[in-house]
Amino acid sequence: MTHSIPLPPSLFEPTFMGLRTALVLPAEPSIEYGDHLVLQEVVPSQGLYTGRWFRAQATFVERVDRGARQVVSIRGVARNSGEPIARRTAA
Repeated sequence: MTHSIPLPPSLFEPTFMGLRTALVLPAEPSIEYGDHLVLQEVVPSQGLYTGRWFRAQATFVERVDRGARQVVSIRGVARNSGEPIARRTAA
């Protein structure tokens, strides 16, 4: 399943750069292992989508705070241009 998740620039930027590999999100939408997340940079004060996005796959999900939130570990798949993040080279 694919989920769209809006993030403020303070969370989006380190995730986009690969420095943040886990997110604490509300319990809804319920994310499962293997789900795809489309993280979208949104300016909360204006409610505007900046056009930047990051596609990731959930590699680990754990419910916390009595199920009110979830910790989601992610692996990047693609960025704005749709280019793969890490290309494998032939050995």
